[in-house]
Amino acid sequence: DANPMYTQKFRPCCTNVTGGCILTSQEHCLFLKGLWQENSETCSQVNCLSQICGMNQLQCKSKNTPYIAEANQGYRLVTALFVHAGVLHLILMIVAQLILGSQIERTAGWFRIMLIYLTSGIGGNLISSVFVPYEATCGAGGPVYGLLGVVLVEFLQSYQVVIKPGIELLKLLTVIILSLFIGTLPYLDNFANIGGIVFGVLSAYLFLPYITFGKFDYGRKVFQIIVAFLLIVFLFIVGFVAFYIVQGTDWCKNCYYLNCIPYSTNMCHNHFISL
Repeated sequence: DANPMYTQKFRPCCTNVTGGCILTSQEHCLFLKGLWQENSETCSQVNCLSQICGMNQLQCKSKNTPYIAEANQGYRLVTALFVHAGVLHLILMIVAQLILGSQIERTAGWFRIMLIYLTSGIGGNLISSVFVPYEATCGAGGPVYGLLGVVLVEFLQSYQVVIKPGIELLKLLTVIILSLFIGTLPYLDNFANIGGIVFGVLSAYLFLPYITFGKFDYGRKVFQIIVAFLLIVFLFIVGFVAFYIVQGTDWCKNCYYLNCIPYSTNMCHNHFISL
């Protein structure tokens, strides 16, 4: 008796969050928890990045059907601020926010500090998504560095009443530079930190109340508010265009060293987390 011929159908299968695609069987695609492309024959016919699942659709539809979901992950720019990589990470973020934010909140109010927190956090995550789109990060690093920017703006807006302003400015800049230097170590998202400081400074100019010293100082601070608002809008537009349309940073290949500097051999080799 002749053995019955066994045929296997291979189709594109989208795997992992980097948009990878392989030709394989449906069973193997299911094993990889990938997206089986029944109606396509080659990987060039599918757009895997557009079909990566969202947080609300992580389960399989049935035992024999691979993961099916829609690309609806824009909200991760917000939700990532409230997710932490363990208890120690959470405690460090809470302590940093208490040290930097408690005094600011007492003087500026919870609503203003909330606006600054979200603006610097979302802005920092957006910058991080543009430059390191395949790196899994979480936490309130952007808002914490944004609060550093707020402290800097508070000083610049009221240095007239500060005793020895030059020394105080030097101490503040030292803290900011040291914090950014720490961000160049592996497994830290320094792009979110840098973005947090930039958006934190701009949002502080926009939202914080100020003491004015004469008409000229009043006019200067009104002008700063207008410029800060326009720059925030401009940076968000550029960031979203770069993230959703441009999708690449080939124009700044050395920008990677702002995120991780290899102080020793292979120090940044495993910096990126593959999912």
